[in-house]
Amino acid sequence: MNPRIESRKVDWSLYAILDKDFIKDRSIQYLAEEVIRGGAGIIQLRNKSSHINEFYQDGAAIKEVTAHFGVPLIVNDRLDIALAVDADGVHLGQDDLPHNVARHLIGENKILGISVHNLDEFKRSIDAEPDYLGVGAIYPTNTKDEPQMGMEMVEELRAETELPLVAIGGLTPENLAPVIRAGADGVAVISALLNAEDVRSRAHEFVQSINSARQV
Repeated sequence: MNPRIESRKVDWSLYAILDKDFIKDRSIQYLAEEVIRGGAGIIQLRNKSSHINEFYQDGAAIKEVTAHFGVPLIVNDRLDIALAVDADGVHLGQDDLPHNVARHLIGENKILGISVHNLDEFKRSIDAEPDYLGVGAIYPTNTKDEPQMGMEMVEELRAETELPLVAIGGLTPENLAPVIRAGADGVAVISALLNAEDVRSRAHEFVQSINSARQV
C-alpha cells in the first residue's frame, strides 16, 4: 500500500466531492471545513466549468483546510492543478491522462484514484498501481453521465482486489447500506451532500449510516 495512505490511515467512509457546480454562492473553504467536521475523511475538488486560475485558487484554499485537519485532498482530472497546490493526489477517469503516465508524474507518495465501471477497466487500471478505485454509478444520478452499475460491480471487484473501493452515484444515507455490505470501503457523494442546507449535519448522517451498515 502507498506509504502516504498507510501513514495517514485514510478513512474512506465518506469521500466528499466539492463540485464547483454545486457550491453556489458559498465559500468553498467553509464547505470543506464543514464536511470535514461532519466526518468526511477525504475531500475531492471537482471543477468541470471554471477557468484554470479559479480552479487553482479553489484548490489552494481547500488545501489550507485539509492540511489543518490532516485530511487528504484529491483533485479530479487535473494533474497540473494537483501538483500546483500540492494536493495529496489525483483522481482520473478512463478517458483522462493515461494512468501509468499520471503515476510516473505524481510519484509513489501521492494518491492515485481511478474510476472503473467493469472488470476490463479494472484490469487495465491495475498496471498504474492505483491506491483506490471509484466504482459506479451505483444508482441513477444526474451528476455523472455514466451507466448504472448496481451492487454487482462492487461485489465483483471486491472478489478481485483488496484495494479500497469507493462507490459513487445516487447514494444517500437511506440507500447506502447494501453498498457497504457488498464490500465498498466508502461512498463518494456530491449532490446528496452539497444540496443540503446544513452540510455538516448531512455529512454526519452519511457517516452514521455507513457505521450502522458495517455493524450488521
